Amino acid sequence: MSPLESLKNLLIQSFAEYESWLRTNTWHGKEHDCVNLFVHKFLFSKISPTSPIFHPTQIGIETGVPQAPGLGLTPAVRKDLVIWPRPEMTTWDREFNAVHYPMAIIEWKARRKKSPKPLIFPYDLDWITKYSSHREDFIGCCATVDFTGSSTRLETALIEAGEVTSNFHKR
Repeated sequence: MSPLESLKNLLIQSFAEYESWLRTNTWHGKEHDCVNLFVHKFLFSKISPTSPIFHPTQIGIETGVPQAPGLGLTPAVRKDLVIWPRPEMTTWDREFNAVHYPMAIIEWKARRKKSPKPLIFPYDLDWITKYSSHREDFIGCCATVDFTGSSTRLETALIEAGEVTSNFHKR
């Protein structure tokens, strides 16, 4: 199995466990709290020598990544959750050029008030879809924790090579 396929399976399992946990607990948090809980409780537990995430420093929260061609004027942008192919990576070279690319980016939202807007934020979905179309060695995700119903739920989208799979964690 390729590293990206293995990472995709790891994310499916982690998001499914996360949603199950959210549904059975009274925990509430804002976006950054949701990201931190997901990383510390669900991703860190999957770290192993045979996993695509084999060291905690492969995971970055609020980390810079290179901007994809045509997506903006800045050379790098900050993303909620980034998974690097190797430990201790950043996007920066010695001259602080944004040259190193992650193997995954996950953009997050936490919905705390009812809204007619889609749970997966269109800007994030569009950005990651365009970013993924330039990278064969990359997967992207959008995740929204929805606290507005009688029970908390998770909505996800997986993006590979410009193609979107909604709620991929519910296979």
